[in-house]
Amino acid sequence: MGRLAAVVIVGLVCAGAALAANKEPQKQHNAVDTAKARSVVLSTTDFGVGWKATPSNSSTGGAPRCKDFDPDESDLVETGTADSPDFQKGLRYVSSSAGLYKTAAQAQTSWNRVVKPGLLRCLGSIFEKGATTGGVTTKVIATGTLPFPKLAPRTAAFRLTFSATSQAVTLKGAVDLILVGKGRIDAVMISVSFGTPPLADERRLAALMAHRL
Repeated sequence: MGRLAAVVIVGLVCAGAALAANKEPQKQHNAVDTAKARSVVLSTTDFGVGWKATPSNSSTGGAPRCKDFDPDESDLVETGTADSPDFQKGLRYVSSSAGLYKTAAQAQTSWNRVVKPGLLRCLGSIFEKGATTGGVTTKVIATGTLPFPKLAPRTAAFRLTFSATSQAVTLKGAVDLILVGKGRIDAVMISVSFGTPPLADERRLAALMAHRL
């Protein structure tokens, strides 16, 4: 089961890295906004005993890109970004990132272009391909919105359910994508779990990020 989970997580990292640089926001990062982004993402102190933190394998500054989901943010200016470490405990994985734009209007524009059902379909497509390797077959079962409290002026949540099979062993799990935004800043948390998703803890972690916006 540990190997299956590891392959699934690698697939998710691949999805997060599938970015198109020519359509990303213009980069004009400064120290103040970079520090603000770092203050929003999840940190070791947000997790309890047993969680392991490793350097992030993801990349901030853009959305997953697919043939039918390719938002153009090249007219926007990004002034700071940050990724949290990757946190893992058993068969659960959590990561987060945050980014600031030059103006609140630009942050809202980015949100309007990216936070759509196509985002999850694209993520699922890349995830499925990336997590199907080395004798492991991963299939996306369903995608959709996830009921979630309005933690910030901009709040959205999506769920991707999947199965991962290797020989006679099959695991079912979920990828929850939770996004919050306020003013010039948007943040996202990705939570991967097997079995019943720990929604209460996901809400707790997302609320921490929303409070820091």
